Amino acid sequence: GIHMLQYCAGKGRHPIGYKIASEIPEKEAETYMDPKGVCSVITPWNFPFAIPTWLIGPALVSGNTVVFKPSEETPLSGQFLVHLFDEVAKKHKVPPGVLNLVHGSGKVGEDMVRHRGTVGQLFTGSFAVGQKIRQIAMEHGNKFAICEMGGKNSLIMLEDADMNLALNAAILSAYKTTHQRCVSADLIIVEESIEREFTRRFLELTDRIVFGSPFDEKSFAGPLINQKAVEKFNRHANRVLQEYPELLRYSIGDEKTNFVRPNVFRMRYRPDTFALREEAFTPNVVIVPVKDFEEAMQAANDNDGCLSMSLISEDYRMHRAFKIYSRAGLKYVRLPTIGAEIQLPFAGEKSAGT
Repeated sequence: GIHMLQYCAGKGRHPIGYKIASEIPEKEAETYMDPKGVCSVITPWNFPFAIPTWLIGPALVSGNTVVFKPSEETPLSGQFLVHLFDEVAKKHKVPPGVLNLVHGSGKVGEDMVRHRGTVGQLFTGSFAVGQKIRQIAMEHGNKFAICEMGGKNSLIMLEDADMNLALNAAILSAYKTTHQRCVSADLIIVEESIEREFTRRFLELTDRIVFGSPFDEKSFAGPLINQKAVEKFNRHANRVLQEYPELLRYSIGDEKTNFVRPNVFRMRYRPDTFALREEAFTPNVVIVPVKDFEEAMQAANDNDGCLSMSLISEDYRMHRAFKIYSRAGLKYVRLPTIGAEIQLPFAGEKSAGT
């Protein structure tokens, strides 16, 4: 979040237009950028400081004003961010109303998007909500929407992969922040010649992972956000089980805490399956054995929207083919599917957003 704000501040010193040569000697041509107006910023709970900065920061430095609604699950982070901004704004005589805070449910967010005074609709969250925001924006000639809506992400391992590197990448992709991030890998797609060894070692590491108190140094990750997420975790696993995968690890979240243990399934690629197409956003992971790179690409691309994808291979020719054929916005080689840098684009394909 701090890096993003530093980056946005620096962008304020960049050129905002160009002198362009004209065909006519007596004519001068130039382009310049104008602010759009009031922007709605609606953000999720899973990165309650960082995500607001990468929507609020660009909007403000471009000369727009912002109405910001943080998630009702994490209101204090949003409140404190605006409190800090307000302190600095008063010190530097920034006019009131540049950054505004609104708390509330999804209905409040919808009212912001529908309001005739808001122009830019900047959103990070679920596909269902993002799609509704885009539809509302399309109904108004002056509105535009920029929505990042998660994805069905895959980590792919070919037979020449460095096994230790692949295991570390898979664990981070599947379990970091308890799988509660839009770039988490739901699918671990492995060439069948190494799949048995990989699965054995992946399960050994899975059994050692500690989901516990964030204040305990032994904890790898914490709980799910709330009981609603626990219910989704159970519901997703049950839907996957209806498609008869091989069950490798299975647990049920209880009603007393928000802590869960991962579910791990093994399943050959089949088109139009819930397991391989529906985003989990909870630690439900499917290992998918495949014959070769071509089948791996088919399995990874067979969904409505992929934000992030990773390839673990030592073959630079496969790196190049992956870059061309994978249908994801973020493409990693020999790295986990998670991670972002503020100076790089962050967007997906198809329903993963704009």
